[in-house]
Amino acid sequence: MKRDILNEAQEYMKVHQKKKRWHQVVIALACVVVFCTTYVLILPAITMENSGSAQTEQEQVTNVITLIDALPDSNTVEDKLTAYEDAENDEAYEAYYQEVSLQAKTAYSYYQELSPQLQQQVTNAAKLTELEWLWTAAVYSVTNTIDVYQVNYYSQAVTTLVYGGTVGNKTSGMRFEYWIALIVEKDSSTGKLYVNTIMEAKAGVSKVDCKATTADGFVLLTLDAIDVKVNDEVRVDFDYKNTTGYSATKYGTVTVGADLSPKPAKDNTGKLTIVPGADTRDLIEVNLYDYGSNI
Repeated sequence: MKRDILNEAQEYMKVHQKKKRWHQVVIALACVVVFCTTYVLILPAITMENSGSAQTEQEQVTNVITLIDALPDSNTVEDKLTAYEDAENDEAYEAYYQEVSLQAKTAYSYYQELSPQLQQQVTNAAKLTELEWLWTAAVYSVTNTIDVYQVNYYSQAVTTLVYGGTVGNKTSGMRFEYWIALIVEKDSSTGKLYVNTIMEAKAGVSKVDCKATTADGFVLLTLDAIDVKVNDEVRVDFDYKNTTGYSATKYGTVTVGADLSPKPAKDNTGKLTIVPGADTRDLIEVNLYDYGSNI
C-alpha cells in the first residue's frame, strides 16, 4: 500500500515538473510575441519620424537656396548704387541700399541657422558670400538706441523683441546664434527695466531657451552693435505687450544706458549779465532826395 502511494506521488511530481517546464516555455514564447508585436507597431512611427526630420532639413536647405536665388548679384548691386551716386540721388541710393542689404542679411541669417553639413548642400552659397559687404558695412556703428521691427515674430533679419515666452516658442525655433540677446527684467522695487543678462553673438550660443522671468520683462535680439552693460537701464517707447508681427517702418525703439532718468532743468537766469543796448539814433543817417518828375 505504501509503495503504491509513493509510486503515485512520484508520477504526480513528474507530471508537475513537465507542466512547469511547459509553462515556462509558454511564458517565454509569449514575451517574444509581445516584443515582436510592439516593435512592428512602433517601427512605422520611427520611420516616419526619421523621414520627417530629413524632409524638414531638406526644406530648410531649399528655402535658403530660394532666398539666395532671389538676390541680385554683387555686380548688379554695385552698378545700381553707382548710377544713383552719379545722379546725386541720395534718397534713391539709401532706399535701394537698405532694401537689398536687408534682403541679403535675411538670407544670410537663415543660412547661418543650417548645420555645417547642410550648408554644404546650399549650391549657390558663393553668391551670398559675394554680397557679404552689404551687411557688414555698418558693423562699426555702435549705438544705444535700437529700432524694433518685430515682436514675437521672425521673418526678416532685423531687431526682434520677444515677450511672454521663450525665443524658440515665439520665433518658430530660430537659434539666433550670431545675434546679440539682451534679457531685460523689471526691478520690483523701482519699477524700472534693466539689462539682466547679455548673451554674445557666437557660434554655438543658441538663444532658443532665452526667456524673461519678471512682469514686463523681455528678450531683445539684434544684429546691431550696442553700447550696453549688465544693469543698464532700459526704456521702450511703444506698447510691446500688445504688439505682434513685423513692421517695415518699425514699431518703436529700445534705449539702454547707465542712467536714462531725465535731468532737471537748470535755472541760470541769476548768472546772466545784462548789457545795455546801444543807442542807434546817432548811428543811422537818413538822406531824402527829391528827383522831381525825372524818375
